Amino acid sequence: MERGSCIALRSFFLDLKKVIRGSTLYHLFLKKRQSLVFHTAINGKDIIT
Repeated sequence: MERGSCIALRSFFLDLKKVIRGSTLYHLFLKKRQSLVFHTAINGKDIIT
């Protein structure tokens, strides 16, 4: 019983790692896109003022 739960826990944590890695990559991608939009907004403001 304990051994089975241990294996299940290990696989669960491995899945969690995969999800976290994927989400971090996704967040980095979003951050890059957001920063690009942010920079263009700042540049636009600079042009306007």
